[in-house]
Amino acid sequence: MTNWKFINKNETIDIPKEEKIIFIDEVIDSSIIFNVSSKVKIIFNHDKKSTNSKIEFRLISREADLAVREIAYTSKDEVFVKDVVINHDSKNSISDYKFFGFASDKSNLRISAKSKIKKGMSKSEAHQIIRVITSEEAKATGEPGLFIDDYDVKASHGNSIGQVNERELYYLQSKGINKKNARWMILEGKINDALQGVEEEFKDNLISNLRSKING
Repeated sequence: MTNWKFINKNETIDIPKEEKIIFIDEVIDSSIIFNVSSKVKIIFNHDKKSTNSKIEFRLISREADLAVREIAYTSKDEVFVKDVVINHDSKNSISDYKFFGFASDKSNLRISAKSKIKKGMSKSEAHQIIRVITSEEAKATGEPGLFIDDYDVKASHGNSIGQVNERELYYLQSKGINKKNARWMILEGKINDALQGVEEEFKDNLISNLRSKING
């Protein structure tokens, strides 16, 4: 697994075919283009500061099979704005984008994701899910988008924004788990989904760090 960071940068990057999992710890006020020509999973983690960034993925090969997982945590009065575009520039290309956000205090989290399958890019697949959990005072906006110009494709998207499900909290509390731990158990399940396939030691450290921030 390779670790990358992008702070105040504008770059175009060809992802090497030998890369299988890439962890990106920061994308702050940057505009990055990734050219994807093989199967790769990219994990973004944001829990640092306010940012306004753009990410574009270009799937340029029939072997392009992109899985993107994003975890974003905002607190205080931070503002997180991110635009993601996934362009299917080849037939048979696959993209699977999932965003998990946690907005606390008076922060503002905005995520826009657009998947585009152009005419002639048949047999391609584009899937999106955006999930954001907020506190009472935080603001959040999720904008998934599918732009499909070919019939012979598969595409899906989902979007949900809101506070932790009260029924799930009540159920866990009825089992003797206090509210704080019950809330974390629900959040941890979503984070674990994002981190599937990541080395256990690395995953445990990241989850522990997020737990201290979210519970704090």
